[in-house]
Amino acid sequence: MMARLNINKDRCKGCGLCVLYCPVKHLEMSENLNSRGVPFARENKGTACTGCGLCFQICPDCCIEVIVEENESGKEHKK
Repeated sequence: MMARLNINKDRCKGCGLCVLYCPVKHLEMSENLNSRGVPFARENKGTACTGCGLCFQICPDCCIEVIVEENESGKEHKK
């Protein structure tokens, strides 16, 4: 199973809850600022997302979409 994230950086308020609760530390706070003037969550390119969905569930502003590819046929589902 492979997963990727779609993060709406301009909706992010920089609370960091997703970063705190990611079990594999796949998320980090950006050094750049979004349109709100705050650091935003982004993927840590040194790790792989497991698709657990904790970031999606904990985000109070619904900024994160988890896209999971179930198998080699490319079937996807979103959380």
